[in-house]
Amino acid sequence: MALNPLPHKIKKRKSILTGRFEVRNGRTTLVDRFHQTPLKISKTHVLENTKQLYICVMDCSPGMLDGDEYDIQMDLGEQTEVYLTNQAYTKIHPSQGNEVKLNQRFELKKGALLEFFPEPTVPFAYSRFHGESTFHLEEDSSLVTSEILTPGRIHLGERFDYESFTNTMKVYRKNKLIAWDRFHLNPSKHQFETWGAFENYTHMGTFWIFSKYVSEHLLQLIRDSLSESPNILAGASFTCEQGICVRMLGYKAWELQQCNHNLWSFWREYVYKQPVPLIRK
Repeated sequence: MALNPLPHKIKKRKSILTGRFEVRNGRTTLVDRFHQTPLKISKTHVLENTKQLYICVMDCSPGMLDGDEYDIQMDLGEQTEVYLTNQAYTKIHPSQGNEVKLNQRFELKKGALLEFFPEPTVPFAYSRFHGESTFHLEEDSSLVTSEILTPGRIHLGERFDYESFTNTMKVYRKNKLIAWDRFHLNPSKHQFETWGAFENYTHMGTFWIFSKYVSEHLLQLIRDSLSESPNILAGASFTCEQGICVRMLGYKAWELQQCNHNLWSFWREYVYKQPVPLIRK
């Protein structure tokens, strides 16, 4: 068990990061950006054998500290293609009474593609997290995203020792709500290590696809691929007419990451008839 957090107060920080993308000269370009410390966007480049622009959000702090609030907004213009990730695991530090907040908003214009794969989140003991991600999709735009939640710093003896973790995702297609998902866990109050919840698993993951290319065939390919991960309990289903959701429980973050990578591979080969590009950080 971790030690009690220090009694002194930490100054709250609010950091804003925005990016706007357009197609110029046949290529997706980051035409406008703004960021406040500790967030920033690293140097961009085009992924190998694709037209997709690689964006990595960096955090120069040790993680999200007591009372921190991050606001991130990305606007993808028509026909833009963006791969978005972050530099490392998101670390949620102990709370002195204030929540850590992460607000994300994404606008995808007609024909835009966003593949958003953040690294896993690690809520430290005594931490409190509240996140909300909102995606607005227009006609023919596609969104593929995933998330992984760990139980904490297991190597330090922490295991579901955080105070609370709340995360909400909302997806709109032409201003119509097509998906709403909320996860809330207060480990000291909720009976989560039971049938129908976490059972004896420690890590949770989700993988989402929203696209006109969603089909029964793609769903079946995804379901078949899940059998290749024997240490993961997973299931896939339609969430709406053009949406697929995969939910996973496991014991290790890297196993869930590998499962997400396999699902991404099926998506890329199904739609683009190409292997996934190599991602370097």
